[in-house]
Amino acid sequence: MKENTESINQNLFTHFPPIQANHNLTHLFFSSLKKRSCLLKTHILNSLTTLGIGTILLLAMYLFMVQLAEHGWQ
Repeated sequence: MKENTESINQNLFTHFPPIQANHNLTHLFFSSLKKRSCLLKTHILNSLTTLGIGTILLLAMYLFMVQLAEHGWQ
């Protein structure tokens, strides 16, 4: 096995970007994630508001229909 393995030389890995480039990519990824989280926060807030208003409207309609079924149009 030792006969077939070669020692790894630093010259073999010259085509890979340095570690600092990886750090910059990580920084770009997290900054992009921050921007998206702000955008998603507003979308989630709008969605929850719409869901709450819709729930109140459906509950009011349900209660009205129940009362109408019990007492009719007097």
